[in-house]
Parts: sequence; C-alpha cells; structure tokens
Amino acid sequence: MVRGYRSKLDGFYPTIRPRRSGWALRKKPAVSAEVWLAGRNESARSLLFSPSVKVRPASSSSTDAVILHPYGRFCNATKFAGEVDVFEAMDAVRALYPIDSSRMVVAGFSMGGASAWHLAVHHSGLWCAASPGAGFAETAVFAKIFADGKEPPPAWEQKLWRWYDATVYAGKPVQLSDDRL
Repeated sequence: MVRGYRSKLDGFYPTIRPRRSGWALRKKPAVSAEVWLAGRNESARSLLFSPSVKVRPASSSSTDAVILHPYGRFCNATKFAGEVDVFEAMDAVRALYPIDSSRMVVAGFSMGGASAWHLAVHHSGLWCAASPGAGFAETAVFAKIFADGKEPPPAWEQKLWRWYDATVYAGKPVQLSDDRL
C-alpha cells in the first residue's frame, strides 16, 4: 500500500509505504521506520515519482517497519527543499502510525547514500542507524574539483561546501556549556 501527504512546499504528494497494511500497523505498539532516500534519477519528476515507488522492493527486513520514500525535490541529495521534504514526510508518518522514535533508520544508495550521509551527521540524534550506500560525502572529491588542469573555485565557494560535507561536519567538536559538563 502506498500513501502520501500534501507537502506544504508545493502541494505534491510524496509517498509513505508501510510494510503491512496501515490498519494492522495502527493496532500495534510503536513500530520502526526507515527513511529510504532515492538515488539519482533525472527522469523522476514529481508526477512520475509516486507510481515508481509501487514497484520498488522494500529495503527493510522488518515486517512491521514503515518505509518512507520522500521525493527529495529532484536530484539535490535532499539539500534545502529536499531536506524539508524529508522532515515533512516524517511528520506525516508519525501522524498516521505509532512510530518508535528510538528505531528510526536513514538509508539510501548512490545519491540516496549521499543524502543518508548528510542527514545522519546533521541530525544524528534522530537515527538509531544510518546506511549510506555508495554516496559521496565530500563535494571536492566527488566533483574532482582539484584535478590537474582545473582552476580551483573561489575560497567562499569552498567554504560553503563545509555546510554539507558529511566528513567535515561530523568532525566538528561539540561545544558543551558548563551546565552540561
């Protein structure tokens, strides 16, 4: 069964797919949820996205998991509006099903892997596990920015990469206030 919700961003209906029927899930105690992030597909437009989910196999091995396939706003590795899409979709899932917040997983492959890296390090407290498959975590390495013969981009552009580069972000020291020490 594929369900959707109306996005506040643009009225589109991203998809939610529970592994069992929605009725069975609503009667159960809290279940796990997996946010499965799509790989690059430049032919997937909003009108084509929902029907394509119907044929994809569920990625979770749990029979009681809710599998969430957010659209991610095209091929942007869930940055900006894509990130908003993921969190709107998660809110919609929580409104429909009893989700155990301690059993939330983020996963994806290819561009979806890059998305999983991003969400795992920027929102680490949300997930019990992350499974980024084959996704890039560093902009410069992925785009071969510093290859021989290429002129490096300006310093301000390189600084902006740090906003989303998972390895840099994950390495930032945590600042604790005195009351938390």
